[in-house]
Amino acid sequence: MRRWDVLANIIKDNDLKVGAEIGVNQGVNMAMVLRFCPDFFWYGIDDWRAGYLGWDEAKRRDNKRKAAGVQRRRPDNTKLIVMDSLSAAKTFQDQSLDLVFIDADHSYEGVKADIHAWAPKVRQGGILAGHDYDQPDFPGVKKAVDEFCNPNIEAEWVWWTRY
Repeated sequence: MRRWDVLANIIKDNDLKVGAEIGVNQGVNMAMVLRFCPDFFWYGIDDWRAGYLGWDEAKRRDNKRKAAGVQRRRPDNTKLIVMDSLSAAKTFQDQSLDLVFIDADHSYEGVKADIHAWAPKVRQGGILAGHDYDQPDFPGVKKAVDEFCNPNIEAEWVWWTRY
């Protein structure tokens, strides 16, 4: 089971309608979730900054181009926001999203900041989730998540909690 399968099940099981993915990379997760949940609306937030995870400028541009392709194919279901996650969070009203999926800066400080910036954007009864929980390469993810909640753990290092 892949992370998009987990998210699609969460979306369907909870009748979720709109969400934001924090850290889009190439847009694969967004595209696959929409394949299984065609009526779901995804905001994709990423600044595709050079230097992140060793990206050079060419890799940054390529990832952004691929994610933009998802938006071109699914214009009624996606909106890409080219902005760092904390700035983007300020543009959303509190309790305006059914789902937030955090998969951006994997450092402890980055995950903690994203959780605190984005959790208020999740409506009561919605889902705050993320990727790479307990993934050995990113120990800061587990630490930050555990400080915030007692998460449900799914396949492929997906964590989630009802907000």
